[in-house]
Amino acid sequence: MYCLNCGKQSNDNEKFCRYCGTPLPVQTANETFQETPAFQETTPVTPMMNNPVQQPISQTKKKKEKSKMSKGKKAKIICISVISVVLVAAISVVILYFTSPAYSVYKDMNDAKYSSAVKEYNRSVEDNFIQELIFNIAFGGYEEKIIEQYKNGEMDYEDAVECLEALKEMNVEGLDGYIEELNRNFASQTAFETANKYYNDGDYENAIKEFSKINEGDANYDTAQSKLNELYPKYISSIVEKAKAYNSERNYKEAVTFVNTAYAVLPDGVNTDELDKVRNESVAAYKSDVMSQVTELINTSQFREALELINEAIAVDDNEDFRNTKATVETKYVETVTTTVDNHLANEDYISAKRVVDTALTVLPGNSSLKALQTKVEKATPTYLLDVCKPYASSNYTEYVNGETFAMGGVNYTNGFTINDGGSALFNLAGSYTTVNFTVGHVDNSDMNDRVLKIYCDGVLTKEITVGCEALPQRISLDVTGVKQVKFELTRDNWSEVQCGFGNVTVK
Repeated sequence: MYCLNCGKQSNDNEKFCRYCGTPLPVQTANETFQETPAFQETTPVTPMMNNPVQQPISQTKKKKEKSKMSKGKKAKIICISVISVVLVAAISVVILYFTSPAYSVYKDMNDAKYSSAVKEYNRSVEDNFIQELIFNIAFGGYEEKIIEQYKNGEMDYEDAVECLEALKEMNVEGLDGYIEELNRNFASQTAFETANKYYNDGDYENAIKEFSKINEGDANYDTAQSKLNELYPKYISSIVEKAKAYNSERNYKEAVTFVNTAYAVLPDGVNTDELDKVRNESVAAYKSDVMSQVTELINTSQFREALELINEAIAVDDNEDFRNTKATVETKYVETVTTTVDNHLANEDYISAKRVVDTALTVLPGNSSLKALQTKVEKATPTYLLDVCKPYASSNYTEYVNGETFAMGGVNYTNGFTINDGGSALFNLAGSYTTVNFTVGHVDNSDMNDRVLKIYCDGVLTKEITVGCEALPQRISLDVTGVKQVKFELTRDNWSEVQCGFGNVTVK
């Protein structure tokens, strides 16, 4: 049997073409053993709608439609089942959500019970995977809501801060930026309110400072800028007027300082021509006044006071004239200190020399000339006998160290000792020195009698010195090379209270 659609041969007992699936024509008994020559030399016949062979096709369609209806019912049942499961699951999730500890935390936060919320979180939510999941869902975008509520006036600053801090305690990340934003908004709002108060009170300087704190993008920014543009010329006029009043009272320093403050308050771009003019006038008058005072202080050798004055002037207005004046004062001061120190060294007054140079270095700590002078004093200062060797035996002996002094010839001496009539002092030099130097004389206000000082080196009388009661002190240099023992002895000719002094006793 041949297919009427594709022309290919199928078995006689087949109802559909095995190649294209088209229903095959029903054969009669007479046609069973006849060959169909339809495709030998003719064009294949295409089945038509009105062809009698369409009856099997109609039956097939019915079967397919019946099958489709059966499948549809099954799909509908499945769909209903799925929806039912989903609804049950959704209801379960909703019940779980609204009965969960995480939702209790959320409810407490909305009721402003921040401490209670944190406690509940720590007790029932933290480290619980399901509860933390619900918590994260509930509090998604919560921080943005807080900021918006504050901006809209629905929440005050203290509540907003406490709320964000509570969220931070509950391990919500990224809150620092929101807290900073909240603080900026609060500071901006506070500045605006404060600025308006200053403005109404006529305090233009502080009003400018506060209005300038308001951030761009703030709700009050445009108003603040408008107020600032109105304030600048008013503020400048008030400063100029005040500076002129200071100048008329010869308070030039106050005038310059006042104008400088205004420059610090005003932003770049503001017209300050009027301010510049009064400042130049004030600075010129201030320079003249300072130079006059410094010159007078220098002429009276009050260099420290002169330096203090010029340093103060430079702090007010750092200009070349002031810097040059300071250099001149420093030079003259160092010259005076150097002369004074050299005089002390010449008189072997090493303590005074050191005191002068140390004091000068507190005034000019970085001055290279004074540092060199300090080194010179240190090298010139000898070793004092009493610093390295005390008497191991003495009588009628008194020691003067650590700034204690006695007078000879009207001059105070230290780093030495005195011996009264008949007294003595013995020192063990251990052969360590070559020279002992000292100033010896009659101690002022002791009995007016002459005495003889005897000096023994290792038991041998080495030197005798007459100490006249009216004579000035004399400087003595005693050779003690290889000497171990030195004895100073004051003779007594009569019963009196004569004292012999030994000042600035040094060894080399």
